[in-house]
Amino acid sequence: MNIITVYPLGGAGYRDPSGLTYFIKQDVVPGSIVEVKLGKKLYPAFVASVENISHNKQSLKNSSYALKKIQRTISKEPPYHPSLIGISQTIANFYRESPGSVLKLFMPAALLESPLSFTPHWLISASPLTYNQFDVVVGSIHERIDFYDSLVREAYAKQKRVVIFTPTKSIVLYLHTILSRFRIKPMMLHGGLSKKQLKKSIEEYHAQPAPSLLVATPLALGILRGDEDSIVVEDADSAHYQKKQRPLVNLVGAIRSFAHENHTHYYECKYTPSLRDLMNDIKPNYLSSRQKQIAPFALADMTLCKEETLSPDALQALRTLTGKALIFTTRKGFYTFIYCTDCHKLALCSACRGPLVLYSFKKTYYKCRKCGAEYDPHMQCEDCGGWNLRGYGIGSQRIYGELKKKVPERPCWILDDTTASTPLKRKAILEAFNMSTDGILVGTEMILEEPSLSAEIGIVANCDNLFSLPEFNINERVLSLLLRFSEKISNTPTLIQTRFVRHPLFQRMIKQEIKQLLLGELEERKAANFPPYVLFIKITIAHADSAEREKRAAEAHALLKPHVLDISSFDSFADKSKHHILVTISRDSWRNGAQTLKEILDAHLREWDVVVDPENVLV
Repeated sequence: MNIITVYPLGGAGYRDPSGLTYFIKQDVVPGSIVEVKLGKKLYPAFVASVENISHNKQSLKNSSYALKKIQRTISKEPPYHPSLIGISQTIANFYRESPGSVLKLFMPAALLESPLSFTPHWLISASPLTYNQFDVVVGSIHERIDFYDSLVREAYAKQKRVVIFTPTKSIVLYLHTILSRFRIKPMMLHGGLSKKQLKKSIEEYHAQPAPSLLVATPLALGILRGDEDSIVVEDADSAHYQKKQRPLVNLVGAIRSFAHENHTHYYECKYTPSLRDLMNDIKPNYLSSRQKQIAPFALADMTLCKEETLSPDALQALRTLTGKALIFTTRKGFYTFIYCTDCHKLALCSACRGPLVLYSFKKTYYKCRKCGAEYDPHMQCEDCGGWNLRGYGIGSQRIYGELKKKVPERPCWILDDTTASTPLKRKAILEAFNMSTDGILVGTEMILEEPSLSAEIGIVANCDNLFSLPEFNINERVLSLLLRFSEKISNTPTLIQTRFVRHPLFQRMIKQEIKQLLLGELEERKAANFPPYVLFIKITIAHADSAEREKRAAEAHALLKPHVLDISSFDSFADKSKHHILVTISRDSWRNGAQTLKEILDAHLREWDVVVDPENVLV
């Protein structure tokens, strides 16, 4: 008889770092998968520790509660590489999440339903003397693909295994197609596969002898053998590696840790060095000078354009240049915010207080950007009852409307999550655009998520609104968006429409001084004591009553202040029923200590929403 500590594998909303305790008759080991009952539901859980009951009889007799039995054993041995146990616990400790929910991120459903038995050679770690190579590789997407081609050819010649992780399913499919020219076809794995397909892919990867190539999303980390020669993370700074729902972790860290634990050559491939790379003085492998014979960007001053969404330079390019065109905007809809000219208030959703957006494609209506509620286009201002609602901002539908009037001879499509709400609609729009010779595709960030999408003409219709967000990392985010979009454009510079033509970011970009721009940003962060030099922890306290909310926030502020470098407090930028407390702490202190602070946060998990290393601090 054994006492085991387990962590549910997601689904239960369980975040207690101490785990749950059960007893079990069968012999299991750390990493085994069992089934436990929480409330009325059954959940798989991984075993974190095992203790024979004979060693703890006296404490059990004196215990005031009875241990529960587990429902059944799903797998007596870990159906994944054992190093993932410690990796999941380390990541969970850093982000204050449950180790079970972290491990579940790398556990395809097929692996839980039909656990595999590991053969002994998968459990053999590499020699500690094995050289663990870490490289940052910087270049365009086409240069990175050439690098992957060379890496795979060399691995195949040496009978080695290579795994390429990508941030999205679409990039998995794109790289899989390109790298299928080899004699040994690559395998692929992503969350879009059915359970049957997932099971087949897992069995194929486990059974295929070296050499082999797997192209996959981070979900595949749970099926790796541990004898891979090279692990590559494509577009390592992509926002898609950062989970947007619990557990709020960055998946690149788990992949990097797996490579380190198993002495595997590890490559982070990206468009530009990250600020953390520069801070740590990592010397990237630049695949090219990144200097193009033609300037990659040009600016169009929009200060003289009153109602127009497209500048004279943009319209001139669309009327005179040949080839397809991509037009990027940061917002969907027609007008991106609605304003009452009588009382000077924003039009907000009556249900959730989110801002309203005007849509005018096949029908006209207002829609809440936050909860999706729709409103009649003839609605009145809820504050003053006035009818003088006016729209502002440049959305995808507004650009489309202007194009139909001013360049009607060109076919035009919109690609955003309203017009391309299903995979079939998305595919139809992309196929129609790709088959055209002079089509125009207006889109939001969906454009950036299609790796095969390209055009001869590129126009950034609007990105100025992003600078109004007082986020500490906004320059970095804008730079990333513009570089990703520019890479899709051939023959001509990408035209950026802006009212901030003298902004240092734009001035550096048109001179191709990207590294100087990043170094300048890093210096500003250092002076302001911002990440990556420190770690932010965002604590959100929500309550409908403002007085009660402020009282709880003040109590939390006083409780946390003695244990941190700095602390600030402010209302949520998007939801006035929420109050944020932003804590600043040394990364090393948090990673290697800060035990009192961690205990305070863990004790208040039911009252506070805690996000470690948040992607944004205002929302």
